[in-house]
Amino acid sequence: MRKEASAMKAVKEWNEFAYNFPCGFIHDCWDDNPNLADHFQRKFDGLYQSYGSNGVILAFCAELSQSNYERLIEYVLSGKWRKCEYR
Repeated sequence: MRKEASAMKAVKEWNEFAYNFPCGFIHDCWDDNPNLADHFQRKFDGLYQSYGSNGVILAFCAELSQSNYERLIEYVLSGKWRKCEYR
């Protein structure tokens, strides 16, 4: 049961992020690489125009490499996104 509870917590955290992402999360997640963060922000902004707030996170994740996708997941599951300020 412990594994199931952990999985449910992860799913809940991801869903909460997907519907409440802060404006600065990309620069916060990739704070060690401002050029990559700027690139991802431009990509995200374009996807937002196409998919809107309800679909942009899934579309954005689909465009990330495996390592960057994993980085975003780790960022979200750590809860750091909750402390993110607009940049």
